[in-house]
Amino acid sequence: MRHSELYLFAANFWWLLFPLGWGIGAMLQTWTRHRQAQRTLDLIKGYVDQGKEPPPALLDAVLPRAAGRPWSYQPLHFWLGALALAAGAIGFGALTWLRHAQGDPDSANVLFLTVLFGAGAAACALFALIVQARKPGPGAP
Repeated sequence: MRHSELYLFAANFWWLLFPLGWGIGAMLQTWTRHRQAQRTLDLIKGYVDQGKEPPPALLDAVLPRAAGRPWSYQPLHFWLGALALAAGAIGFGALTWLRHAQGDPDSANVLFLTVLFGAGAAACALFALIVQARKPGPGAP
């Protein structure tokens, strides 16, 4: 059966929907944060124009990270990443096996993804162990 070029493009590059979706989601999240900060700054400007002191809670809304403690790595984040990448490696490994069993000469392409996901899972697990080992125990300063 003969398929159109658009069908073949969609069949070969369907996976591009994921990075495009993540990129669009990140842009929307950044835009939403920008709009919220802009509204807060407009409120502060209104207070300043009237010669009043803005409430401290309003100032904290603009500068929340300066007042809070710094972000730190958590082993759980790396373990979850390792789990997700290992699941991807297992899935692509099964796909490699199926395509090889069907005699597909391009099954090595999927094997590359299996190795890539497996290496990512191993790296995340290693980072989790390093972060867990460097984390101070209870009662440490």
